[in-house]
Amino acid sequence: MKNLDELRDHIDRLDNALIYILAERMSLIPDVARYKAETGTPRYQPSREEEIISQKRELAKNTGLNPSFVENIYCLIIAHAHEIEKEIMEE
Repeated sequence: MKNLDELRDHIDRLDNALIYILAERMSLIPDVARYKAETGTPRYQPSREEEIISQKRELAKNTGLNPSFVENIYCLIIAHAHEIEKEIMEE
């Protein structure tokens, strides 16, 4: 059995990986916003959000995570993406 320090080190490495992945995901949002602005695509697309949430809830369920927990995380991610898009699209 690993000791507490080893377990915490492992958790810290995973947390860092999550931050890097989240930063990479969010770095794409300005490109999405510019694309939407250039093509006249609406910024807010409820059906796309519903699709994302549904897919992530299913993946959560399949991997043993609480789907509501994952949905809450994605709602925060999507809300922040909206803030970035609004700023770029000057809405």
